[in-house]
Amino acid sequence: MQSLPRSFEGARVLVGIGGGIAAYKTAHLVRGLVGEGADVRVVPTTASLEFVGAATWEALSHHPVLTSVFEDVDEVAHVRFGQEADLVVIAPATADLLARMRIGRADDLLSASLLVARAPIVVAPAMHTEMWEHASVRENVDVLRRRGITVLEPAVGRLTGPDSGPGRLPEPAALLDAARAAISAPRGEHGAIRRDLLGRELLITAGGTREDLDPVRFLANHSSGKQGWALAHAALVRGARVRLAAANVELETPPGAERSDVGSAAELASLVAEQRGQVDALVMAAAVADFTAAERAGSKIKKDDGDDDSVPAIALRRTEDILRHSVLDRADAARPAIVGFAAETGERAPPPSTSHGPRPAAREPTCWSSTTSAQECSVRRTTPCASSTARGRKWPVRRAARPLSLTPCSMSSSRSSRKYPDPHDLQRAAHLHVRIGHRRAPRQDLRPDLRRDPR
Repeated sequence: MQSLPRSFEGARVLVGIGGGIAAYKTAHLVRGLVGEGADVRVVPTTASLEFVGAATWEALSHHPVLTSVFEDVDEVAHVRFGQEADLVVIAPATADLLARMRIGRADDLLSASLLVARAPIVVAPAMHTEMWEHASVRENVDVLRRRGITVLEPAVGRLTGPDSGPGRLPEPAALLDAARAAISAPRGEHGAIRRDLLGRELLITAGGTREDLDPVRFLANHSSGKQGWALAHAALVRGARVRLAAANVELETPPGAERSDVGSAAELASLVAEQRGQVDALVMAAAVADFTAAERAGSKIKKDDGDDDSVPAIALRRTEDILRHSVLDRADAARPAIVGFAAETGERAPPPSTSHGPRPAAREPTCWSSTTSAQECSVRRTTPCASSTARGRKWPVRRAARPLSLTPCSMSSSRSSRKYPDPHDLQRAAHLHVRIGHRRAPRQDLRPDLRRDPR
């Protein structure tokens, strides 16, 4: 049985719950946060308890549930909860709660705690489409976003009644991913997430391509798309617009991302070629097949009826190197910035140029980077690719003096039996590799008795 990642180990998370029927989904979010090591305090509004009772939240969070500023007065709960929080997640956020947040009301425990909090705040609205599209709600959302609060886009689908449209609360898995990205993001004033990617647009590829051999079989790999998803969430909370090219990914679309599904390497290459000139950065996190069938069989390839062990020969051909073509087509243009990943096997996988021995001239390794031009690529054809393993580190790290390396640098775990890192490692690698990680600032609590060492 695979253990859960401990993404929130020791973190104190305040979960606020507005009065909407979607509150039942938040129970799964709370359970997920606790399962990944968070110390969760649930603060519901009085109206939300009409949908999900206090007993549910107390059982899931292992803490008593308070709603009024006049409860637990001796502990000054309306100040303490906000001070202690490392992350605040509000789901669902109703139109009324968004309005109260915008004007700074403090008439219950949740709204008072929000005014005290100096931590990232993630808000997941949920309401009917007409309410979400109303001018006053849109204005409130815009104001909150300008203040550094992450307001997720609602999902599109069936609502409470027979109608459908934008306004659904995103699924708990998507909310949990957004929370992971928020707690790792760099901070600005008052602990808010620094939206330094505002106005930027990224194209991120994720998942693994499938190459058909016949109508029922295909060549594929074990990629789940979680790394690309982690990158997308990290970029979204920093204010970027994100396009996701998803190759056979069975994950909930990150709230606010524009998703395009592809199947094969050829389909992904076509999509990237069409859109890379329209974005500021191309992040190639997908596991693209190196080979495809030279000719797809029109019917199922069958085994012989004889007693021998003969098997049919399957001819393969190379697929297009999407990363290489993207760099060459960009030439000397400043954009898009291009980032690539490669998975290697083995307990410790140094750069291909040093670990795999000499290669034929036609297969010499090339270092592609976000600052490499087509002319420089030809000069660097025998330059070893910078790798974190060369310095004994597990994951690539930010280096101000060097361009970010793009071709097969090691991304493997120290455990040789694991082909891909676990989701928690992917989350950390995503922030480090695209330069969207940071070192968290020390906490400065208002009460001396609540001060603690920064994590």
